[in-house]
Amino acid sequence: QEANVSLEEAARVLGAGPILTARRIIFPLVSRHILVGAVLTFAYSMIEVSDSILLALEVRFYPVSKAIYTLMGRPDGVELASALGAVVMAIMFVSFYAAEWLSVRAERKRTVIGALLAVWLVYPSLAFAQPDEIVAVSPHWEGIKEEFERGFAVRYRAQTGREVKIRWFDIGGTSDIVKYLKTQHATRPGEIGIDVIFGGGTDVFIELSRAGVLQPARLSDSVVQKVPSSISGVPLYGPHKDWYIAALSIFGIVVNKIGLDRLGLPTPTSWSDLGKPVYHDAIGIADPSKSGSMHAMCEVILQGFGWVDGWKLLARIAANARTISNHASQVGKDVASGEMVVGIAIDTYAGDVIRQVGPERVQFIAPKDYAAITGDGIALISGAPHADAARAFIEFVLSEDGQKLWYYKRGTPGGPVRFEIGKLPILPTLYDTGTPATVVPGNPFTFTNVKPFDAALAAQRWTLVNDLYGTSI
Repeated sequence: QEANVSLEEAARVLGAGPILTARRIIFPLVSRHILVGAVLTFAYSMIEVSDSILLALEVRFYPVSKAIYTLMGRPDGVELASALGAVVMAIMFVSFYAAEWLSVRAERKRTVIGALLAVWLVYPSLAFAQPDEIVAVSPHWEGIKEEFERGFAVRYRAQTGREVKIRWFDIGGTSDIVKYLKTQHATRPGEIGIDVIFGGGTDVFIELSRAGVLQPARLSDSVVQKVPSSISGVPLYGPHKDWYIAALSIFGIVVNKIGLDRLGLPTPTSWSDLGKPVYHDAIGIADPSKSGSMHAMCEVILQGFGWVDGWKLLARIAANARTISNHASQVGKDVASGEMVVGIAIDTYAGDVIRQVGPERVQFIAPKDYAAITGDGIALISGAPHADAARAFIEFVLSEDGQKLWYYKRGTPGGPVRFEIGKLPILPTLYDTGTPATVVPGNPFTFTNVKPFDAALAAQRWTLVNDLYGTSI
């Protein structure tokens, strides 16, 4: 309005026709097109890919393309991601229609501006009703995330009367998560913007604790007192109580029984069997620099056979490899599909594919020459922005209700609702209850043939093993 008044004054003084033309035609068009342009900019930015990728690198941003990518990792993610894409396209259509509607008559701007003002005034009350939030990083598959988020939401609502939402920040595998957290902590200590790391071996958490990435969770005594101090030499929580083991895993060999039979290959029963030439081009492994479980399995072999002989065996196994995946979970899927007939996997990944294709096709074998138990941890990140809710989540995971989600079959009382997990719990008392979903029979706290796993040694040479493997194998 000030610009138009100034132009009118100038027109009176100068008698300039072109200036009046600018006032009456150009400026209304420009102001209207600025609003139209704002609507179109919003619509375009909803799905513009390159900007979304840049935004997705930061924890605090969650563009639509990142949501679609995250959904694709779920077992039912293809349908959900497609539905979200359809919703985004509908928003785009409405935005383009609104832009066209605005461009026809200038007075409609008042209606739009009034609506935007109303939204701006109402937004604080809407924001106040938003659920509490936790930002978490995890190498776990989507089924684990969904079951624990659902179970925790029920418990959190009962305890606080509030809703809670976990925002899963997807970085990659365990090794990628460790690199990211250490790098971010070195540059922005206490300001990473992440609350919880959920998943990863014991050596991972020892390394993160040593780097100062973690902080003591200060959990209630009623939860901590039920957690044993160790199993088979593996500590189940840190000396400073800044990390806890949430579940147990046994490393072993997953085989395609039909494929072995058709190829006339014997069933491997030990780690050393995997180095035999008969399995050339038949084995699937993962990259230990990207997969924490594969890194831990390398450590199992190095500690079981010694540094020199262990590296010889790792080299022979790699020479027999048909593929080297970025994710250890892919190995079990490839074995189940017959892409290869033998793979290195933890019991959980093996159990996933066995439940999908049946035990008559896929089998999990605990190696007889060196079996090892390792932990799958959880911890509170230093400077966690939602520390109280994050502590409540850690307590739930360690509680009996949380441990049942790992162990019980789907649909049993207290067990998972939608996705069967099949991990071993850390509470010894649970092994005499419920219907287990794990492929490992028995109580690991009573196993006598498991050799101790030195998690502190594994943490000390974490980077060394990854670099040696990467450069030599």
